[in-house]
Amino acid sequence: MSEAIDDYRKQELKTELDAVHKEALKRFAATQDRERTSRALAIRDKIHVESEGGAWGDSGFDRNNIQGDSTTDAPEPPRYSIDRVTPILEQALSDQRQNQIQIQVRATHSGTSSADDTMNGLIKNIESVSDAAYVYDTAFDETQKCGYGGWQIVTEYSDDSFDQEIRMRPIKDAASSLWFGPSDLYTKEDALYAFVIWYEELDEYKAQYPDSLLVDVPNDQIAQLGLISADWSEGEQIRMAAYWRKKPIKRDIVKMTDGKTYDVTEEFEKVQDELKEKGITIAVDGKGKELRRTVDTYEIERYIISGAEVLKGPQKWLGKYIPLVPEYGVETTIQGHSLVRGRVRKTIDSSMVYNYAISGAVKQTAISPQDVLMLTPEQALNHTESI
Repeated sequence: MSEAIDDYRKQELKTELDAVHKEALKRFAATQDRERTSRALAIRDKIHVESEGGAWGDSGFDRNNIQGDSTTDAPEPPRYSIDRVTPILEQALSDQRQNQIQIQVRATHSGTSSADDTMNGLIKNIESVSDAAYVYDTAFDETQKCGYGGWQIVTEYSDDSFDQEIRMRPIKDAASSLWFGPSDLYTKEDALYAFVIWYEELDEYKAQYPDSLLVDVPNDQIAQLGLISADWSEGEQIRMAAYWRKKPIKRDIVKMTDGKTYDVTEEFEKVQDELKEKGITIAVDGKGKELRRTVDTYEIERYIISGAEVLKGPQKWLGKYIPLVPEYGVETTIQGHSLVRGRVRKTIDSSMVYNYAISGAVKQTAISPQDVLMLTPEQALNHTESI
């Protein structure tokens, strides 16, 4: 009998996880489609500033064809990249490192300075053990380059203990890996779901999930646009995702005569007698009715998924919000579509034209039978006939 019940529970759990996986893929596809243009431009910006020859549009971003017809049999002209953007980005990053940001707690009510000091001390310890400076700098650097950055909060067991500690971890390549559901707030705290994408080494994946299928989380947004070839990862890595979602729940709360609010749970029922001994009871309104009500709220859950199934979860998160912190560059909305950019976006055309002009001048100098005179307008003044 017990074996039959266990089989039923396993089947029920599988059915529930299949529904969650279907929901996750549907939501991820909708998120990719909604942000397709902005993310594609962000990836282009990063390739432009980071890859060798990116300023020449070799990665499929030749919008204005300033290089000429690539089908010609003529020898390739010299192509030089004069990088005038990276020094500006690196100077800004250097300033960021020298003026490091820190989390600071300030009370909204008087008389809580001791609580402020306690919270600030705890947060400073978390920042210290997490190497928060690296976390902040990584997000800032990516935000400059492509407009998308971010980091996450995790919990880890400390060594030889059952205690969990809070840590901060970077989210690298946020333009491709950090996604949020529809949201009106900059912090995305009102988003009902979010995704963090990463690649797992194939051997490690098989060791952790030996019975699972080797199916990537869909990457339609990248594949359809042809932004980056995926050949380098084929057969060696698998694309996975952490799917965070808010699960709607209801909970009962009561207000006590000492002004505190408690959730009506089994734990509250246990301490209620102790509170009565101290003269603390449930408060009542003017009509003698207990101050008790039901509120709509959420539970935070995380699932680890592949393209074929839920690999792990649900894992409950005790916080109030999804523990993913985004950073954005310049954000604007046009006809209901959100667009995000960094500092590189507006420099792309000018840097491509500049590199083309310099390379053309070098080519002309190299094939010229005589030295080419290069003068400023001031130098050429009153000497035009002799030139």
